[in-house]
Amino acid sequence: MTNQLPAAFELAAVTADLPAIERLLADDAVLRSPVMPKPYRGREAVMELLKALSIALDEIRYPEPPMADEAGGRYALQFEAVVDGKVVHGMDVLTVRDGLIREITVYARPMPALMSLARAVGQAAGAVR
Repeated sequence: MTNQLPAAFELAAVTADLPAIERLLADDAVLRSPVMPKPYRGREAVMELLKALSIALDEIRYPEPPMADEAGGRYALQFEAVVDGKVVHGMDVLTVRDGLIREITVYARPMPALMSLARAVGQAAGAVR
């Protein structure tokens, strides 16, 4: 499953299939986001942020195949999405161990889109709770 995991994550993200993403996460998963000051720790907390992101982001797509460091268990997935009419370019770096995602680190740009994303995630997080 490890080499299929990035594709499963990508499909679930594009289709907003949150239960599918949750099944890919380890219990102690960590998500590091450029719009949050601290990492989200634990499957439940990570899913809370991913739910907010699924509300905030539109037109998510992964235009390139994942880059893989199979030996190190790391996969980089380049994405594009729209928030508030602004295009966000970014990368999800997945760290996989024992067939589950242990860590997701998100990098995103440009700054105006990132600021819009932070606002939208904050609003969506209030709607999720």
